[in-house]
Amino acid sequence: MRDLRLPHTAAGLLAGAALGASGALIQALTRNPLADPGLPGVNAGAALSVAIGIAVFGVGSVGGYLWFAFADALAATLGVYLIGSAGKGAGGGYLVWLLIHEQRRRR
Repeated sequence: MRDLRLPHTAAGLLAGAALGASGALIQALTRNPLADPGLPGVNAGAALSVAIGIAVFGVGSVGGYLWFAFADALAATLGVYLIGSAGKGAGGGYLVWLLIHEQRRRR
């Protein structure tokens, strides 16, 4: 029993800590206590990247999916952060439009 339960428990604790840290990081960067990866388009960016990886590059392994998803999720996060930190101007209006569009799509 010890050989089976301890590694699974440790992996669960590490995964939970990583998810908690990533959520806290997104909330700190956006200065929004209700922020989650679905709002700024991180999930959609990762899904689009995996679809492009399958269609264009012929990726067929789970590891390939993960690398494509991670790379474009990071790119989407940086893009949203750069638009949001650009100050007042057209970027702020674009983010408002993006958030409204995302909320309408979820209904």
